[in-house]
Amino acid sequence: MIGSENLALAGDTIVLRSSLNPWSYAYISKKYTYKVVIYTEGPQVVFTSGWKLDNTDSVKIDGSGSDSLYGINITGGGTNMTIVGKSNNLDVGFIDMRNGGVGGFWDKTEVKDVQDSYGCDASYLYPMHMTHHTIHDIRLRNVQGDAMYVGSTGSTGGRPMTCGGVTTFPKPAGMGYIDVHNVIIDSVNRTGLQVSGSDQGWNIIHDNTFSNMGYEHNQFQGAGFSLGDLTVNAEVYNNTAHHTLLQNFYSYASGLVHVYNNTFDTAGQVGTTGQPNTYVNPQATPSMSATAKASGTTLVFENNYVGKNSSSNAPGSSHGTQLVIYGPDANITVSGNVACNTGYHATNEGINNTTTRVFSSTCGGVVSYTITSSSGSNGSISPVGSTSVTSGGAQNYIFSPNTGYHVASVVVDGVNVGTPSSYNFSNVTANHSISVTYSINTYTLSSSAGSGGSVTPTGGLVVNYGNNTTYTISPFSGYHILDVLVDGVSVGPVPSYTFSAVSANHTLSASFAINTFSIVASSSFGGGISPTGTVISGFGANQNFIITPIVNYHILSVIVDGVDVGAVPNYSFNGITSNHTIIANFQVNATNVNPVAVPGLTVHLDVGSTSTSLDGTKSYDPDGTIVAFLWTFVSGPDVATIISPSAAFTDIALSGVSGTYKVNLTVTDNNGATDTKMLTIIVKAATLHSSRKIGIKL
Repeated sequence: MIGSENLALAGDTIVLRSSLNPWSYAYISKKYTYKVVIYTEGPQVVFTSGWKLDNTDSVKIDGSGSDSLYGINITGGGTNMTIVGKSNNLDVGFIDMRNGGVGGFWDKTEVKDVQDSYGCDASYLYPMHMTHHTIHDIRLRNVQGDAMYVGSTGSTGGRPMTCGGVTTFPKPAGMGYIDVHNVIIDSVNRTGLQVSGSDQGWNIIHDNTFSNMGYEHNQFQGAGFSLGDLTVNAEVYNNTAHHTLLQNFYSYASGLVHVYNNTFDTAGQVGTTGQPNTYVNPQATPSMSATAKASGTTLVFENNYVGKNSSSNAPGSSHGTQLVIYGPDANITVSGNVACNTGYHATNEGINNTTTRVFSSTCGGVVSYTITSSSGSNGSISPVGSTSVTSGGAQNYIFSPNTGYHVASVVVDGVNVGTPSSYNFSNVTANHSISVTYSINTYTLSSSAGSGGSVTPTGGLVVNYGNNTTYTISPFSGYHILDVLVDGVSVGPVPSYTFSAVSANHTLSASFAINTFSIVASSSFGGGISPTGTVISGFGANQNFIITPIVNYHILSVIVDGVDVGAVPNYSFNGITSNHTIIANFQVNATNVNPVAVPGLTVHLDVGSTSTSLDGTKSYDPDGTIVAFLWTFVSGPDVATIISPSAAFTDIALSGVSGTYKVNLTVTDNNGATDTKMLTIIVKAATLHSSRKIGIKL
């Protein structure tokens, strides 16, 4: 629901967090097998452009939150909340709505919706029903149009729908099983509540308050609440309606309509927008009226309290002040009602004008009690001060903490009843008192540090709402900050972090790493250093280096960080705290005896000989070792090829041409010194006294 389409599964719970305020618009369209619950977390979750439930089934919207009665606040938009389409099995509650530009809470599918939004799909028309809607604990204020519609006001048809170029006047979708309770509606340009076209199951309207309806002064709009056309079977009880332009309550319903234990007052008198307490008498109206539009309707009005209204200002009016009933063939029961205006009575117009059902007209007989309410700082109670409640009546109180506060205690008649978000006095038979106190919200900031450093403050710190708290992250000597996580998210290796305007719990954790340093080790020719290259060492560690010359070389010097520390065979860096360099220099020993090359005696071969052996194995080095041999052809009557020039013993290939061939042998010792000697090979005709024929190594 945050900036994109999200899919909830049956049985899911969706949490709306006030920390993401303000929200813009909520659109819900889904049918579930099991109910999906949407609830709030933290103070009020604020929406600026409304809600819409479209073709939604089995969804509960619970704005109870944790800090206030109304966990969801919807301000502005055309209509604060709209329920439309094939929407069933809904529970909507604990929402504060205000400043609806067109309306407040509209729960209906009009024929125009079918035309414009559902492609003229006739399955969205009657006999389709929107059923099992429970609407409760909602406050509607400052609504420009009608506050709450449940069902189409054109429930009998008559409104046009144009599809495929053809205009018809179909009957819109019906309603059923409607329950509206604990709703407060105040300061509305038109009507407070109307339930229309609800002809399935029972319709229950109870424990609601309607005040200041009809600021627009429209002679057809401005009743407190009503049952509209085609509504069948209703119970209306424990409601309060006062200061309404038209009737406090009226009914066009059929079936059994039971109206009891309600309080009606000041019908026909209402203020205007901007001047709610400047009351005018724009027209005469009774407190209640009922029209039995269907045969067999039963109307029961019992134990209602009816106060003053403006019908007495109508010259020549034949109607009584309290209740006017119209319609044929209705079963009517009027009993136990109390009216404050003496001398007025109920009339059954169109049935039998000579039969009257007189209200008790003794105002002194009306017993009322006073409930005194008060609130501590940082919140409010509504209503506040002294409130008069008729004996047996009810009065609900709502506690509204300021942002960042919560209900600390509610005391009723001296007894602490805990921390509810509201309190209802029912069946009042005595004076009462109620007071509420508020406390600031507190949150826990939890911090921790890994090895190698500290976080201050550390552990769990409880802070008040709105506070700013700064944490200092300090590495130990030889360490550095590796990372800082705030609520599980990296903010980098920062040395400090501030939680500003705290409104939720938070966590902070810091990790550290030991500092590391490089030692670059190298050496000249003549020996080595171990380890060599770049060696990484941690802070405070020790590192030893061994310097070793090769044969006939010695250590000349060891240079550490540019300083000669002498011709030492090893060097240790102790308690390392910085980068270093170490260089080992070597020098050849001062004297060296050159090696001796021994290529052998002159070789005599007969003409036609094509090879002979070259033997340098008798070569030697008086003070070391020979490390290299090299045979090279110097001259001869024809080309000769040495088979393995770098071998101590090898062969030479000849062409067999007579003449003298010369070959050099060069040897190199382990100090790089060399010696070269020549071997002569003579090829000639055979003689009896040759000193050597073929050189063969045995």
